[in-house]
Amino acid sequence: MTRFFILLLAPTVLLASKCSGFSFRTSSSCTHRRMLPLLHHRSSTTQQDEAVQELMKEHDPILLFASRLLDAETARDASALYAWCRRLDEITDDPSSDVATIQQRLSDWERRFDLICRNEPVDDMDRALAMYIERNDDLDLSPFTDMISGMQADTVHNRTISNMAELDEYAYQVAGTVGLMLLPLL
Repeated sequence: MTRFFILLLAPTVLLASKCSGFSFRTSSSCTHRRMLPLLHHRSSTTQQDEAVQELMKEHDPILLFASRLLDAETARDASALYAWCRRLDEITDDPSSDVATIQQRLSDWERRFDLICRNEPVDDMDRALAMYIERNDDLDLSPFTDMISGMQADTVHNRTISNMAELDEYAYQVAGTVGLMLLPLL
């Protein structure tokens, strides 16, 4: 069963490994320092799991089902990554917001990631991501800010990709980053 889940992720991981040599802007100090242990949990792991599961149930119920094929800790970590990426994607794809609003919300999301890295999560889903980061010392944090950069680039009206280098960069930012975030789980 785990093999099936890995097969679903293989294209993303391959793209991530192909593109990992790229040098993208990272605006967060979080990408260069390790987290301190989470000392004060304002909610239980059960509350964090429930918050993420509700998000998955609403947007990707098949992914929620697939996560049950993984061991508990791997499922919890993959779900925390899903929640972070899903909520970021919702900011970018919000049809009711204008470009300036989306750009502001993305800047806020970048600051929110910095809070996660300082162990000051805003909510249960952020706390779940902070715990994933804490448990995975080998996790490179730059894909998180690289993904935000890709989303910020998407806010440009009528954005076009002019050449293969730009396509590689875009593919890395919107898909390869996810593969890099998932690597510690594989």
